Amino acid sequence: MDSFKLHNQVRLGVSEAFLLLYRYLTGIYALGDLSFVHFLGGYVRGRKGTLDSCRILTVSGNGMGELEKALCLQSKLDHLETMAVSPAQMRIMRFLMEGSREEVAKFFEWAQGRLKDCPNLQALLSSPGLVSYWQQQCEIWQSSELKGRVRLFGGTPWDIAATEIYDAILLSHAQKLLRLNDGKRLLSYLKPGGWLAALMPVIFRPEALQEHMPARFSDSPPVKAAKERMRAEVRRLGYETHDGQPEHIRWTLSPDDTVDVVSFSIASPLRSLLIGELLIQSLGAEMPDDIRLAMLESAIADVPEGAGAGTETLLILLAEKGDS
Repeated sequence: MDSFKLHNQVRLGVSEAFLLLYRYLTGIYALGDLSFVHFLGGYVRGRKGTLDSCRILTVSGNGMGELEKALCLQSKLDHLETMAVSPAQMRIMRFLMEGSREEVAKFFEWAQGRLKDCPNLQALLSSPGLVSYWQQQCEIWQSSELKGRVRLFGGTPWDIAATEIYDAILLSHAQKLLRLNDGKRLLSYLKPGGWLAALMPVIFRPEALQEHMPARFSDSPPVKAAKERMRAEVRRLGYETHDGQPEHIRWTLSPDDTVDVVSFSIASPLRSLLIGELLIQSLGAEMPDDIRLAMLESAIADVPEGAGAGTETLLILLAEKGDS
């Protein structure tokens, strides 16, 4: 399947269109990252400081841009550095930072035109307000409040110069992007007394916080069953998906580092909730977009179109670097 080219030569596919749809319809990343920033502000004030004076590096997953936007709008940081570990995250950020209103509209129009054989997906991508929302987000990113305050670069933690030292490193839904020793590598860039904080889905359930942790929508029986069906279909077609939560994050952050739980309700069409979960799972498999879309179309065909409700539960973990 072909791609849509922006004026800055960035190419976007239909999968990016659905990731942006999922972000728009559910607000999962925006709400989670805003709560994360509020928590961090309180944490720093408790240490007699402010975020304004910190040198911060961020690494974000599929919600890239939400944490960075919230940090800049909620603080007076002169600048923020953000690392795009995957090409997909780089494309999303450059879309936000450089895309025009006309390009946003044409991109979603292009994506809809690629869904003639997927009426259910096409209907979702025609959601009212989708185009205007992302036009507004691009305008915010290109406004005087944000423009020039974020330095975006690609790579991995191992590509950062050893001389770079940060007060804080923040991870948002980035656990699947990090390889075995990436977390420990990031800790090496912290100054003594600095801290690494992460916002992530529940990959372990700290005993002390059990009563504050409602079940996530993604862990409900219908979603688990749909994921398993898609996993089986992916394998039948000769592809492999890696949708499990990586255990090696515990090498850097453990249950003992858990400091808070973020939980909120999501009132959104059932199809949009499910399509997001399945899309994110399928992104772990390197397959053509047309095959991915055919599977997603089949997966939601029997799902009611009405509104539903789900719950997202996230952990905030924080580890401080000693003074030695």
